[in-house]
Amino acid sequence: MAIAPQAPAAPMAVIRTSLDQRAGIDFPALFDTVVTLAGPLAAQLQPLVALPPSSERDEAIDGLIVAVMGESQIIERKLAGDPGQGVVTVSARGLQTTAWKWEDRRASFVPRLPNSDFEFAPDRARAAWRAIPVELGAPHRGRMELEVLLPEGGRGVTIEGASFHGSVARRQVDREARIEAGKLIVTEEEAVAGGELPAGEIAGERGKAAALKAGALRLRAPVDAKRRWQVVSPEARRKLKPIEDAYARLIAADPESAENFLNRASFLAGIGDHRAAIKDYDKAVALDPGAETYWRRAVALEVAGDVAAALADARKADEIAPEPWRAGAIARLLAEEGKAAEGLDLIEAALDNPGEAKVGLVATRSDLLARLGRKDEGLEAISALLADRPGDANVLNSRCWYRGVWAHALDDALADCNRAIESSSWTPPVLDSRALANFRLGRLEAALADANAALDQAGAQTQTLLLRGVIRKKMGDPAGDADIAEALRRQPGLKREYASYGLLP
Repeated sequence: MAIAPQAPAAPMAVIRTSLDQRAGIDFPALFDTVVTLAGPLAAQLQPLVALPPSSERDEAIDGLIVAVMGESQIIERKLAGDPGQGVVTVSARGLQTTAWKWEDRRASFVPRLPNSDFEFAPDRARAAWRAIPVELGAPHRGRMELEVLLPEGGRGVTIEGASFHGSVARRQVDREARIEAGKLIVTEEEAVAGGELPAGEIAGERGKAAALKAGALRLRAPVDAKRRWQVVSPEARRKLKPIEDAYARLIAADPESAENFLNRASFLAGIGDHRAAIKDYDKAVALDPGAETYWRRAVALEVAGDVAAALADARKADEIAPEPWRAGAIARLLAEEGKAAEGLDLIEAALDNPGEAKVGLVATRSDLLARLGRKDEGLEAISALLADRPGDANVLNSRCWYRGVWAHALDDALADCNRAIESSSWTPPVLDSRALANFRLGRLEAALADANAALDQAGAQTQTLLLRGVIRKKMGDPAGDADIAEALRRQPGLKREYASYGLLP
Protein backbone atom coordinates (compact mmCIF):
# COMPACT_ATOMS: atom_id res chain seq x y z
CA MET A 1 0.00 0.00 0.00
CA ALA A 2 1.46 3.35 -1.05
CA ILE A 3 2.17 5.84 1.72
CA ALA A 4 0.74 9.28 1.06
CA PRO A 5 3.39 12.02 1.10
CA GLN A 6 3.35 14.27 4.13
CA ALA A 7 4.95 17.56 5.09
CA PRO A 8 7.70 17.37 7.76
CA ALA A 9 6.49 17.76 11.33
CA ALA A 10 9.02 20.51 12.16
CA PRO A 11 9.92 23.60 10.11
CA MET A 12 12.92 23.27 7.81
CA ALA A 13 13.13 27.06 7.46
CA VAL A 14 12.11 29.78 9.89
CA ILE A 15 12.47 33.40 8.78
CA ARG A 16 12.15 36.29 11.22
CA THR A 17 12.33 39.74 9.66
CA SER A 18 11.90 43.30 10.87
CA LEU A 19 11.46 45.93 8.16
CA ASP A 20 11.73 49.59 9.14
CA GLN A 21 9.66 51.85 6.88
CA ARG A 22 9.20 54.67 9.39
CA ALA A 23 11.09 57.14 7.18
CA GLY A 24 8.19 57.14 4.71
CA ILE A 25 6.74 55.40 1.71
CA ASP A 26 9.24 56.98 -0.72
CA PHE A 27 12.37 56.01 1.18
CA PRO A 28 14.55 52.92 1.39
CA ALA A 29 13.76 50.55 4.24
CA LEU A 30 16.25 49.10 6.70
CA PHE A 31 15.81 45.46 7.58
CA ASP A 32 17.10 42.85 9.99
CA THR A 33 16.48 39.20 9.19
CA VAL A 34 17.38 35.88 10.75
CA VAL A 35 16.97 32.68 8.73
CA THR A 36 17.19 29.38 10.62
CA LEU A 37 17.55 26.29 8.44
CA ALA A 38 17.37 22.63 9.40
CA GLY A 39 17.60 19.30 7.62
CA PRO A 40 18.83 19.13 4.02
CA LEU A 41 18.81 22.91 3.65
CA ALA A 42 21.19 23.26 6.58
CA ALA A 43 23.37 20.41 5.34
CA GLN A 44 23.93 22.24 2.05
CA LEU A 45 25.30 25.26 3.94
CA GLN A 46 27.46 23.46 6.52
CA PRO A 47 30.57 23.52 4.26
CA LEU A 48 30.16 27.29 3.93
CA VAL A 49 30.05 27.68 7.71
CA ALA A 50 33.49 26.14 8.00
CA LEU A 51 35.12 28.51 5.52
CA PRO A 52 37.10 31.53 6.75
CA PRO A 53 35.69 34.99 5.98
CA SER A 54 36.13 36.00 2.33
CA SER A 55 34.36 37.97 -0.39
CA GLU A 56 33.24 34.68 -1.98
CA ARG A 57 31.70 33.54 1.30
CA ASP A 58 29.96 36.89 1.71
CA GLU A 59 28.56 36.66 -1.82
CA ALA A 60 27.13 33.22 -1.08
CA ILE A 61 25.48 34.49 2.12
CA ASP A 62 24.17 37.56 0.31
CA GLY A 63 22.66 35.33 -2.35
CA LEU A 64 20.63 33.52 0.28
CA ILE A 65 19.47 36.80 1.86
CA VAL A 66 18.42 38.19 -1.52
CA ALA A 67 16.46 35.00 -2.19
CA VAL A 68 14.54 35.66 1.03
CA MET A 69 14.30 39.46 1.00
CA GLY A 70 14.47 40.38 -2.67
CA GLU A 71 16.98 42.82 -4.16
CA SER A 72 18.92 44.34 -1.26
CA GLN A 73 22.15 46.00 -0.22
CA ILE A 74 23.66 43.96 2.60
CA ILE A 75 25.40 45.91 5.35
CA GLU A 76 26.14 43.06 7.77
CA ARG A 77 25.91 39.30 7.44
CA LYS A 78 26.63 36.39 9.78
CA LEU A 79 26.59 32.64 9.31
CA ALA A 80 26.67 30.15 12.17
CA GLY A 81 26.10 26.41 12.32
CA ASP A 82 25.52 23.69 14.86
CA PRO A 83 26.40 20.37 13.22
CA GLY A 84 25.18 18.47 16.26
CA GLN A 85 21.70 19.94 15.95
CA GLY A 86 21.81 20.05 12.16
CA VAL A 87 20.94 23.75 12.17
CA VAL A 88 22.42 26.72 10.29
CA THR A 89 21.52 30.34 11.08
CA VAL A 90 22.00 33.19 8.65
CA SER A 91 21.45 36.75 9.87
CA ALA A 92 21.76 40.03 8.01
CA ARG A 93 21.10 43.74 8.16
CA GLY A 94 20.52 45.65 4.97
CA LEU A 95 18.78 48.30 2.95
CA GLN A 96 16.05 47.95 0.34
CA THR A 97 14.51 50.30 -2.19
CA THR A 98 10.98 51.14 -1.12
CA ALA A 99 8.48 48.43 -2.02
CA TRP A 100 5.51 50.82 -2.04
CA LYS A 101 3.94 51.15 -5.50
CA TRP A 102 1.45 53.73 -6.71
CA GLU A 103 -2.01 52.92 -8.01
CA ASP A 104 -5.28 54.84 -7.93
CA ARG A 105 -3.59 57.82 -6.18
CA ARG A 106 -2.59 55.64 -3.23
CA ALA A 107 0.59 53.77 -2.44
CA SER A 108 0.30 50.05 -1.83
CA PHE A 109 2.74 47.58 -0.35
CA VAL A 110 2.72 43.80 -0.87
CA PRO A 111 5.07 42.19 1.68
CA ARG A 112 7.41 39.50 0.41
CA LEU A 113 6.10 36.28 1.99
CA PRO A 114 6.92 32.62 1.26
CA ASN A 115 3.89 32.25 -1.02
CA SER A 116 3.75 35.74 -2.53
CA ASP A 117 4.98 34.47 -5.89
CA PHE A 118 3.46 31.00 -5.81
CA GLU A 119 2.17 29.88 -9.20
CA PHE A 120 0.38 26.71 -10.21
CA ALA A 121 -0.14 26.68 -13.96
CA PRO A 122 1.03 23.36 -15.43
CA ASP A 123 0.86 23.31 -19.22
CA ARG A 124 -1.61 20.68 -20.36
CA ALA A 125 -2.61 22.33 -23.64
CA ARG A 126 -1.90 19.25 -25.79
CA ALA A 127 -4.17 16.25 -25.59
CA ALA A 128 -1.17 13.93 -25.13
CA TRP A 129 -0.19 15.78 -21.93
CA ARG A 130 -3.54 15.87 -20.20
CA ALA A 131 -3.17 12.56 -18.39
CA ILE A 132 0.29 13.40 -17.02
CA PRO A 133 0.39 14.08 -13.26
CA VAL A 134 2.19 17.13 -11.85
CA GLU A 135 5.38 16.70 -9.85
CA LEU A 136 5.05 18.89 -6.74
CA GLY A 137 8.61 18.68 -5.47
CA ALA A 138 10.01 17.60 -2.13
CA PRO A 139 8.11 17.86 1.17
CA HIS A 140 8.79 21.07 3.08
CA ARG A 141 7.59 23.06 6.05
CA GLY A 142 8.43 26.69 6.69
CA ARG A 143 7.40 29.66 8.77
CA MET A 144 7.86 33.41 8.40
CA GLU A 145 7.39 36.03 11.08
CA LEU A 146 7.42 39.55 9.70
CA GLU A 147 7.26 42.87 11.52
CA VAL A 148 6.99 46.10 9.53
CA LEU A 149 7.40 49.44 11.30
CA LEU A 150 4.98 51.62 9.35
CA PRO A 151 5.32 55.24 8.18
CA GLU A 152 3.67 57.88 10.38
CA GLY A 153 2.90 55.27 13.03
CA GLY A 154 0.55 53.51 10.63
CA ARG A 155 -1.77 56.53 10.28
CA GLY A 156 -4.52 55.75 7.77
CA VAL A 157 -2.93 52.51 6.56
CA THR A 158 -5.48 49.83 5.66
CA ILE A 159 -4.93 46.10 5.27
CA GLU A 160 -6.29 43.61 2.73
CA GLY A 161 -5.86 39.85 2.72
CA ALA A 162 -5.00 39.73 6.42
CA SER A 163 -6.10 36.12 6.81
CA PHE A 164 -5.73 33.12 4.53
CA HIS A 165 -6.14 29.46 5.36
CA GLY A 166 -6.28 26.96 2.54
CA SER A 167 -4.62 24.18 0.61
CA VAL A 168 -3.26 24.59 -2.92
CA ALA A 169 -1.63 21.70 -4.78
CA ARG A 170 -0.91 19.86 -1.50
CA ARG A 171 0.52 23.04 0.00
CA GLN A 172 -1.25 24.18 3.16
CA VAL A 173 -0.93 27.94 3.63
CA ASP A 174 -1.92 29.66 6.89
CA ARG A 175 -1.51 33.40 7.24
CA GLU A 176 -2.61 35.90 9.87
CA ALA A 177 -1.74 39.60 9.81
CA ARG A 178 -2.74 42.65 11.80
CA ILE A 179 -1.77 46.28 12.32
CA GLU A 180 -0.99 47.04 15.95
CA ALA A 181 0.82 49.97 17.60
CA GLY A 182 2.16 51.31 14.31
CA LYS A 183 3.38 47.92 13.13
CA LEU A 184 2.27 45.30 10.65
CA ILE A 185 2.66 41.90 12.27
CA VAL A 186 2.46 38.85 10.01
CA THR A 187 2.84 35.12 10.49
CA GLU A 188 2.70 32.80 7.49
CA GLU A 189 3.25 29.05 7.59
CA GLU A 190 3.42 26.61 4.71
CA ALA A 191 3.32 22.83 4.83
CA VAL A 192 4.14 21.17 1.49
CA ALA A 193 3.40 17.47 1.17
CA GLY A 194 5.01 17.18 -2.25
CA GLY A 195 4.66 14.06 -4.35
CA GLU A 196 2.49 13.93 -7.45
CA LEU A 197 -0.86 15.52 -8.20
CA PRO A 198 -3.12 13.36 -10.38
CA ALA A 199 -4.09 14.90 -13.70
CA GLY A 200 -7.76 14.90 -12.75
CA GLU A 201 -7.11 17.32 -9.87
CA ILE A 202 -5.20 19.94 -11.86
CA ALA A 203 -8.18 22.11 -12.81
CA GLY A 204 -9.45 22.36 -9.25
CA GLU A 205 -6.04 23.27 -7.87
CA ARG A 206 -5.63 25.98 -10.49
CA GLY A 207 -8.74 27.62 -9.07
CA LYS A 208 -7.35 27.41 -5.54
CA ALA A 209 -4.06 28.96 -6.71
CA ALA A 210 -6.02 31.84 -8.20
CA ALA A 211 -7.79 32.31 -4.85
CA LEU A 212 -4.43 32.42 -3.04
CA LYS A 213 -3.15 35.05 -5.44
CA ALA A 214 -6.35 37.11 -5.18
CA GLY A 215 -6.14 36.99 -1.40
CA ALA A 216 -2.58 38.35 -1.23
CA LEU A 217 -1.69 40.48 1.76
CA ARG A 218 -1.61 44.15 0.78
CA LEU A 219 -1.33 47.45 2.66
CA ARG A 220 -2.66 50.75 1.32
CA ALA A 221 -1.36 54.11 2.50
CA PRO A 222 -3.68 57.10 2.89
CA VAL A 223 -4.05 59.52 -0.03
CA ASP A 224 -2.33 62.23 2.02
CA ALA A 225 0.67 60.13 3.04
CA LYS A 226 3.81 62.23 3.51
CA ARG A 227 6.13 62.28 0.50
CA ARG A 228 9.87 62.71 0.08
CA TRP A 229 9.65 66.37 -0.96
CA GLN A 230 8.10 67.17 2.40
CA VAL A 231 11.42 66.39 4.08
CA VAL A 232 12.46 70.02 4.48
CA SER A 233 12.88 70.79 8.17
CA PRO A 234 16.00 69.75 10.12
CA GLU A 235 13.77 67.56 12.29
CA ALA A 236 12.42 65.72 9.24
CA ARG A 237 15.95 65.25 7.90
CA ARG A 238 17.10 63.83 11.23
CA LYS A 239 14.56 61.03 10.85
CA LEU A 240 16.48 59.92 7.77
CA LYS A 241 19.77 59.57 9.66
CA PRO A 242 19.54 55.75 10.02
CA ILE A 243 19.26 55.48 6.24
CA GLU A 244 22.13 57.90 5.66
CA ASP A 245 24.22 55.97 8.18
CA ALA A 246 23.46 52.76 6.27
CA TYR A 247 24.66 54.28 2.99
CA ALA A 248 27.81 55.50 4.76
CA ARG A 249 28.52 52.00 6.07
CA LEU A 250 28.03 50.47 2.62
CA ILE A 251 30.50 52.97 1.16
CA ALA A 252 33.00 52.43 3.96
CA ALA A 253 32.84 48.67 3.40
CA ASP A 254 33.50 49.02 -0.34
CA PRO A 255 34.80 52.51 -1.21
CA GLU A 256 35.73 51.34 -4.73
CA SER A 257 32.10 50.60 -5.65
CA ALA A 258 30.63 53.26 -7.93
CA GLU A 259 27.20 51.72 -7.39
CA ASN A 260 27.30 52.56 -3.67
CA PHE A 261 27.93 56.24 -4.46
CA LEU A 262 25.25 56.24 -7.17
CA ASN A 263 22.69 54.78 -4.79
CA ARG A 264 23.36 57.41 -2.15
CA ALA A 265 23.39 60.16 -4.77
CA SER A 266 19.94 59.10 -5.96
CA PHE A 267 18.65 59.18 -2.39
CA LEU A 268 20.13 62.63 -1.71
CA ALA A 269 18.78 64.06 -4.98
CA GLY A 270 15.35 62.71 -4.08
CA ILE A 271 15.25 64.83 -0.92
CA GLY A 272 16.58 67.92 -2.68
CA ASP A 273 20.16 67.84 -1.33
CA HIS A 274 21.61 68.50 -4.77
CA ARG A 275 25.04 69.63 -3.63
CA ALA A 276 25.69 66.44 -1.66
CA ALA A 277 24.22 64.31 -4.46
CA ILE A 278 26.58 65.81 -7.05
CA LYS A 279 29.58 65.12 -4.79
CA ASP A 280 28.63 61.46 -4.78
CA TYR A 281 28.12 61.50 -8.55
CA ASP A 282 31.62 62.98 -8.86
CA LYS A 283 33.04 60.03 -6.92
CA ALA A 284 31.04 57.56 -8.99
CA VAL A 285 32.34 59.05 -12.24
CA ALA A 286 35.91 58.84 -10.94
CA LEU A 287 35.41 55.14 -10.18
CA ASP A 288 33.38 54.25 -13.27
CA PRO A 289 33.73 56.80 -16.11
CA GLY A 290 31.11 55.11 -18.26
CA ALA A 291 28.26 56.52 -20.31
CA GLU A 292 25.54 55.77 -17.76
CA THR A 293 27.50 57.32 -14.89
CA TYR A 294 28.23 60.48 -16.86
CA TRP A 295 24.60 60.66 -17.92
CA ARG A 296 23.25 60.35 -14.40
CA ARG A 297 25.53 63.16 -13.25
CA ALA A 298 24.42 65.25 -16.23
CA VAL A 299 20.78 64.86 -15.16
CA ALA A 300 21.64 65.83 -11.58
CA LEU A 301 23.61 68.88 -12.72
CA GLU A 302 20.75 70.07 -14.93
CA VAL A 303 18.26 69.68 -12.09
CA ALA A 304 20.60 71.70 -9.87
CA GLY A 305 20.82 74.43 -12.50
CA ASP A 306 24.41 73.95 -13.73
CA VAL A 307 23.60 73.72 -17.44
CA ALA A 308 27.19 74.11 -18.70
CA ALA A 309 28.46 71.21 -16.58
CA ALA A 310 25.41 69.12 -17.47
CA LEU A 311 26.08 69.71 -21.16
CA ALA A 312 29.72 68.63 -20.81
CA ASP A 313 28.72 65.39 -19.10
CA ALA A 314 25.92 64.69 -21.57
CA ARG A 315 28.33 65.10 -24.47
CA LYS A 316 30.84 62.80 -22.80
CA ALA A 317 28.17 60.12 -22.33
CA ASP A 318 27.17 60.44 -25.98
CA GLU A 319 30.78 60.10 -27.09
CA ILE A 320 31.02 56.81 -25.19
CA ALA A 321 27.60 55.44 -26.19
CA PRO A 322 25.86 57.49 -28.90
CA GLU A 323 22.06 57.31 -28.86
CA PRO A 324 19.49 59.39 -30.79
CA TRP A 325 17.63 60.28 -27.58
CA ARG A 326 20.85 61.61 -26.06
CA ALA A 327 21.16 63.97 -29.02
CA GLY A 328 17.75 65.41 -28.17
CA ALA A 329 18.74 66.10 -24.58
CA ILE A 330 22.07 67.63 -25.63
CA ALA A 331 20.30 69.88 -28.13
CA ARG A 332 17.93 71.07 -25.41
CA LEU A 333 20.89 71.89 -23.14
CA LEU A 334 22.57 73.75 -25.98
CA ALA A 335 19.43 75.83 -26.35
CA GLU A 336 19.53 76.64 -22.64
CA GLU A 337 23.07 77.90 -23.23
CA GLY A 338 21.86 80.17 -26.06
CA LYS A 339 23.09 77.82 -28.80
CA ALA A 340 19.78 76.78 -30.34
CA ALA A 341 21.18 76.78 -33.90
CA GLU A 342 23.92 74.33 -32.93
CA GLY A 343 21.33 72.18 -31.19
CA LEU A 344 19.14 72.22 -34.28
CA ASP A 345 22.00 70.89 -36.41
CA LEU A 346 22.46 68.05 -33.92
CA ILE A 347 18.73 67.20 -34.00
CA GLU A 348 18.63 67.20 -37.81
CA ALA A 349 21.45 64.66 -37.87
CA ALA A 350 19.77 62.47 -35.23
CA LEU A 351 16.49 62.49 -37.17
CA ASP A 352 18.22 60.68 -40.04
CA ASN A 353 18.00 57.53 -37.92
CA PRO A 354 15.80 58.35 -34.90
CA GLY A 355 14.61 54.87 -33.92
CA GLU A 356 12.10 55.02 -31.08
CA ALA A 357 13.22 58.55 -30.16
CA LYS A 358 11.45 60.21 -33.10
CA VAL A 359 8.58 61.81 -31.15
CA GLY A 360 10.93 63.35 -28.59
CA LEU A 361 13.36 64.52 -31.25
CA VAL A 362 10.62 66.18 -33.30
CA ALA A 363 9.28 67.94 -30.19
CA THR A 364 12.76 69.20 -29.29
CA ARG A 365 13.37 70.32 -32.88
CA SER A 366 10.15 72.34 -32.78
CA ASP A 367 11.20 73.92 -29.50
CA LEU A 368 14.52 74.97 -31.03
CA LEU A 369 12.79 76.38 -34.10
CA ALA A 370 10.58 78.47 -31.81
CA ARG A 371 13.62 79.78 -29.96
CA LEU A 372 15.06 80.79 -33.32
CA GLY A 373 11.91 82.74 -34.17
CA ARG A 374 10.45 80.10 -36.50
CA LYS A 375 7.32 79.23 -34.53
CA ASP A 376 5.13 78.44 -37.52
CA GLU A 377 7.71 75.98 -38.80
CA GLY A 378 7.95 74.34 -35.39
CA LEU A 379 4.18 73.85 -35.20
CA GLU A 380 4.13 72.46 -38.73
CA ALA A 381 6.74 69.84 -37.77
CA ILE A 382 4.64 68.51 -34.89
CA SER A 383 1.50 68.61 -37.05
CA ALA A 384 3.24 66.58 -39.76
CA LEU A 385 4.20 63.97 -37.19
CA LEU A 386 0.62 63.89 -35.92
CA ALA A 387 -0.61 63.26 -39.46
CA ASP A 388 1.53 60.10 -39.44
CA ARG A 389 0.37 59.16 -35.95
CA PRO A 390 -3.24 60.34 -35.60
CA GLY A 391 -4.51 59.93 -32.07
CA ASP A 392 -1.02 59.49 -30.56
CA ALA A 393 -1.38 60.94 -27.05
CA ASN A 394 2.29 61.91 -26.81
CA VAL A 395 2.24 63.83 -30.08
CA LEU A 396 -1.05 65.51 -29.19
CA ASN A 397 0.44 66.54 -25.86
CA SER A 398 3.55 67.85 -27.61
CA ARG A 399 1.40 70.10 -29.80
CA CYS A 400 -0.73 71.21 -26.83
CA TRP A 401 2.43 72.07 -24.88
CA TYR A 402 4.07 73.80 -27.84
CA ARG A 403 1.09 76.09 -28.38
CA GLY A 404 0.98 76.95 -24.69
CA VAL A 405 4.65 77.36 -23.92
CA TRP A 406 5.26 79.62 -26.92
CA ALA A 407 1.82 81.31 -26.78
CA HIS A 408 1.42 80.44 -30.46
CA ALA A 409 -1.71 79.53 -32.45
CA LEU A 410 -3.65 79.32 -29.21
CA ASP A 411 -7.09 79.16 -30.84
CA ASP A 412 -6.69 75.40 -31.37
CA ALA A 413 -4.68 74.69 -28.22
CA LEU A 414 -7.51 73.40 -26.03
CA ALA A 415 -8.75 71.08 -28.78
CA ASP A 416 -5.29 69.45 -28.88
CA CYS A 417 -5.09 69.28 -25.10
CA ASN A 418 -8.53 67.73 -24.73
CA ARG A 419 -7.81 65.11 -27.39
CA ALA A 420 -4.52 64.28 -25.65
CA ILE A 421 -6.28 63.79 -22.31
CA GLU A 422 -8.91 61.56 -23.93
CA SER A 423 -6.15 59.43 -25.50
CA SER A 424 -3.86 59.22 -22.45
CA SER A 425 -3.67 56.44 -19.89
CA TRP A 426 -1.67 58.79 -17.60
CA THR A 427 -3.03 62.34 -17.63
CA PRO A 428 -0.89 64.52 -15.27
CA PRO A 429 1.63 65.59 -17.97
CA VAL A 430 -1.23 66.54 -20.30
CA LEU A 431 -3.10 68.36 -17.55
CA ASP A 432 0.08 70.37 -17.01
CA SER A 433 0.13 71.28 -20.72
CA ARG A 434 -3.55 72.24 -20.68
CA ALA A 435 -3.01 74.32 -17.54
CA LEU A 436 -0.37 76.30 -19.42
CA ALA A 437 -2.61 76.69 -22.47
CA ASN A 438 -5.45 77.93 -20.26
CA PHE A 439 -3.05 80.34 -18.55
CA ARG A 440 -1.94 81.79 -21.88
CA LEU A 441 -5.59 82.16 -22.88
CA GLY A 442 -6.35 84.08 -19.68
CA ARG A 443 -8.56 81.29 -18.34
CA LEU A 444 -6.96 81.40 -14.89
CA GLU A 445 -9.58 79.44 -12.96
CA ALA A 446 -9.45 76.63 -15.53
CA ALA A 447 -5.64 76.74 -15.49
CA LEU A 448 -5.57 76.44 -11.70
CA ALA A 449 -8.06 73.55 -11.77
CA ASP A 450 -5.89 71.65 -14.26
CA ALA A 451 -2.72 72.27 -12.24
CA ASN A 452 -4.41 71.08 -9.07
CA ALA A 453 -5.76 67.98 -10.81
CA ALA A 454 -2.28 67.11 -12.10
CA LEU A 455 -0.69 67.57 -8.67
CA ASP A 456 -3.42 65.50 -7.00
CA GLN A 457 -2.32 62.56 -9.13
CA ALA A 458 1.40 63.32 -9.41
CA GLY A 459 2.70 65.42 -6.54
CA ALA A 460 6.27 64.87 -7.72
CA GLN A 461 5.55 66.79 -10.96
CA THR A 462 7.62 69.80 -9.96
CA GLN A 463 7.08 71.70 -13.22
CA THR A 464 3.36 71.76 -12.46
CA LEU A 465 3.97 73.08 -8.95
CA LEU A 466 5.99 75.91 -10.47
CA LEU A 467 3.28 76.62 -13.03
CA ARG A 468 0.64 76.63 -10.31
CA GLY A 469 2.69 79.24 -8.50
CA VAL A 470 2.79 81.39 -11.63
CA ILE A 471 -0.98 81.02 -12.06
CA ARG A 472 -1.68 81.88 -8.42
CA LYS A 473 0.52 84.96 -8.57
CA LYS A 474 -1.35 86.15 -11.64
CA MET A 475 -4.59 85.67 -9.68
CA GLY A 476 -3.22 87.74 -6.81
CA ASP A 477 -2.90 84.75 -4.48
CA PRO A 478 0.17 85.07 -2.17
CA ALA A 479 0.38 81.26 -2.06
CA GLY A 480 1.90 81.48 -5.53
CA ASP A 481 5.24 82.63 -4.11
CA ALA A 482 5.36 79.59 -1.82
CA ASP A 483 4.67 77.22 -4.75
CA ILE A 484 7.42 78.79 -6.84
CA ALA A 485 9.92 78.72 -3.96
CA GLU A 486 9.21 75.07 -3.22
CA ALA A 487 9.45 74.08 -6.89
CA LEU A 488 12.82 75.82 -7.25
CA ARG A 489 14.05 74.25 -4.02
CA ARG A 490 13.31 70.84 -5.48
CA GLN A 491 14.60 71.64 -8.95
CA PRO A 492 16.63 74.87 -9.16
CA GLY A 493 17.28 74.40 -12.88
CA LEU A 494 13.65 75.16 -13.68
CA LYS A 495 14.22 78.88 -13.04
CA ARG A 496 16.35 79.34 -16.13
CA GLU A 497 14.10 77.19 -18.31
CA TYR A 498 10.84 78.86 -17.32
CA ALA A 499 12.39 82.30 -17.60
CA SER A 500 13.14 81.48 -21.23
CA TYR A 501 9.41 80.87 -21.72
CA GLY A 502 8.60 84.25 -20.21
CA LEU A 503 6.90 82.66 -17.21
CA LEU A 504 9.47 83.76 -14.62
CA PRO A 505 11.46 87.00 -14.42
